[in-house]
Amino acid sequence: MPRKLPSSIVLLGAGWFALATFSQVGSAAGSSAKTARNDSLLAAGGTEQDPTLPVEVESTGRKALPDSSDGWYARYLRAPQTVDCLGQTGTPCREQRLEVTSESKGDLICKTRMPLADGTNEERRTLVPPGRTKAVAEAFLPADQTLKLRTVNCEALPPPPPSDPAPPAGCRPEIIAGPSVDAFYPELSRRLQEEGPVAVYFRLEQEEGAATAIRVGQSSLSAQLDEAAMLYIANQTFRVACPKHEFRLRVRFRLQDEVKSP
Repeated sequence: MPRKLPSSIVLLGAGWFALATFSQVGSAAGSSAKTARNDSLLAAGGTEQDPTLPVEVESTGRKALPDSSDGWYARYLRAPQTVDCLGQTGTPCREQRLEVTSESKGDLICKTRMPLADGTNEERRTLVPPGRTKAVAEAFLPADQTLKLRTVNCEALPPPPPSDPAPPAGCRPEIIAGPSVDAFYPELSRRLQEEGPVAVYFRLEQEEGAATAIRVGQSSLSAQLDEAAMLYIANQTFRVACPKHEFRLRVRFRLQDEVKSP
């Protein structure tokens, strides 16, 4: 039976030590930046496009990260035609999306503003893994409202601080038994195409046994994935030559690019 997490577990701090990976079929991979397209319903090859699917309207161009050669770019996409909002005749709406493509070697945190029904805006944060394209905002809005490409900004995920006390150099825990990471991938996160790393801190009090004092040191920006990462650690049996220390494990939940048949 899987072990449950104690109610005292908290989420704070930042950090990672090792890497665990899970792959799940999911979102499409990134592509190179393109110039703005028109709203024609004919694709380059002469085939008719689906008028309800978003097409690229505007791109930011490549933006470099501070003090780095890495970069990213964002695109604004919208459906060429409008449809009635929620079946209400005379209120045209269109599907819109902001996407970010990472050209970074590390994870990015991308922020944007989403318009709400009451006229205010809500800041959204999305983790974009290296070399991938992810939607940072998408909405079905009245035709006179648009998602703003200029509100998108991405930064490198900050490095984690060191744990205290640090284990002796070269002393690393080994997982000797327990379910795989994929057994803990939340179904809701799969449907929402959530992915990202979670840095989990934990203590090992014996040379062989279960982890204690489990906490998230660096969030994936998804509460479901953070909880799943702690459950994964809680259900492993570890072996270590230097007990009585706090260790870190980077648990990564990743959506694998879908492979299309020719």
